[in-house]
Amino acid sequence: MQVKDAVYKERTTYADLLIDAFEAVDDEQIAKEFTPETTLTRSGIPRRAPRKRGEAGIQIQLRLDGLQVAWLDEKVTEFNAPSRSALVSVAFKLHMKAVQPVD
Repeated sequence: MQVKDAVYKERTTYADLLIDAFEAVDDEQIAKEFTPETTLTRSGIPRRAPRKRGEAGIQIQLRLDGLQVAWLDEKVTEFNAPSRSALVSVAFKLHMKAVQPVD
């Protein structure tokens, strides 16, 4: 189920679905999405891992109030996300994966 489909099916808004996503997804899951994976070389020295970036996603406009935007900005800093959009995209992705029906 994609984000747009979920909004339509659940008769909700993107903002409310985002709140549901942050409620349902564990902070550790989100943090893992933005944690670079360091690999060790044969000698044991860690190779510098590229910073994870947000993925291209859907273009939507969230209607958030000032407190919600401030909360989101705190989470961007907490998770070291490259942007609000990247954080929102990850939250939606993890939430959609969790609520997908098993075939």
